[in-house]
Amino acid sequence: MKTCARAFVLSAFVAVHAPVLSQQVLPGLDTELLISALKAPSGEVLGELGGPHAAAIKAATRSTQPVNVQVRVVRPLAQEGCARLQVDIRQGGVPTLAGTLVDVQLPSIQLNICADGEPPLDGPRGMESGPFMSSSIGGK
Repeated sequence: MKTCARAFVLSAFVAVHAPVLSQQVLPGLDTELLISALKAPSGEVLGELGGPHAAAIKAATRSTQPVNVQVRVVRPLAQEGCARLQVDIRQGGVPTLAGTLVDVQLPSIQLNICADGEPPLDGPRGMESGPFMSSSIGGK
């Protein structure tokens, strides 16, 4: 039950910060990590979330383990050098009431980004339109 409550707190954290996330891509996450996923042969990179947002997650979960980030290309977009990315944020070592440690995953975030770090052009210019950013629980 307590683990579910912590997962809810983390979900609420993401929901509250969604406006900030859409303006700054993802606070505490180096934009270079996102761009690296675009350029990686596998289309996937791993990294670590830093800064005050990582500290807030660690405080909410009561875990000192790193907040890990996996970024992968979902699909390329019509504009050259741009893709839809999925960002998964996980943390291990989260204590439960039973005294065990579990892994927690925040809702997955998807966003459109180009190799220059900017969102792609869309709409009237003939490029793919759609949300710049969305989120889901469990990567669905």
